[in-house]
Amino acid sequence: VISHDRRAEGRRSRREAEVAAGRADVAATVDGDPDDLAAIARAVDALPPKEREAIVLVAWDQLSPAEAAEVAGCSAGAFRVRLHRARRRLADQLTEEVRS
Repeated sequence: VISHDRRAEGRRSRREAEVAAGRADVAATVDGDPDDLAAIARAVDALPPKEREAIVLVAWDQLSPAEAAEVAGCSAGAFRVRLHRARRRLADQLTEEVRS
């Protein structure tokens, strides 16, 4: 169990480092208003780590939920729930940002 947790934490740490390194490239590769991109980045950053990981694995890395579940170290069902919650929370945060 401890070994499994350490491997999972290592995967999460590597994924977070990849995301942080890739943020600078997003503005260069995505057409759009820099303010909109900044708002999206802030909303994603505000997500809890596991929900942020779910969004990144599916949206950025373009993995299927089953593939992303394997990377995240959880069951496909648990990952789908996590992804659903992350999408809902992200939408709420972006809606709140538009209102501000």
